[in-house]
Amino acid sequence: MKKIIISSLFLLLPLGSISYALNNEKDFLEISRNSSKELLMSLKQQLTFALKSNDTKKAVVVCSSISQDIAKNISEKHNLVIKRVSLKNRNPNGKPDEFEIENLKQFDELKVKNKLKENHEIFSLVKENNKEYFRYMKPIITAKSCLQCHGNNTEVKEDVKKILLEKYPNDIAFGYKEGDVRGAVSVKINTNLD
Repeated sequence: MKKIIISSLFLLLPLGSISYALNNEKDFLEISRNSSKELLMSLKQQLTFALKSNDTKKAVVVCSSISQDIAKNISEKHNLVIKRVSLKNRNPNGKPDEFEIENLKQFDELKVKNKLKENHEIFSLVKENNKEYFRYMKPIITAKSCLQCHGNNTEVKEDVKKILLEKYPNDIAFGYKEGDVRGAVSVKINTNLD
């Protein structure tokens, strides 16, 4: 499997300028970057609004439900699959596949070596079930505000833990520290679409 690791700045193109005539790796990379940016910016906006009202429970709803809707809308709009994945997932929809596991581990290794930058990304063309896909991943770094729901036992309030464990009984997305790799945005594009 060909894999390329790069550290670069996002292309700051308006979303309306994305080419839909995707025919090379550069086009797939551009739409992956823009879709990833769109997801993260939309999610951050929703979470910031929820946390400004000091309502961590509302933030749980944003991460659990609204984020899924945002990802679905972006996926449909750009004819791709975009999601957030983690080795310590909360939502079963965030469970990584083999490609994602391998690259999440790589992000963790780079973090341990202090070589992971927030703008790192991994992308490659892969064959799955006799189809070719462009795969893209960008790490999600744990911010201080994330610790209200993803921190250790003293950082996550009991009422929030209760809500999370009711909604996600198999939740393993606790124990993060600021700066940890929380997971990644994963984009998958079928390159054979006409």
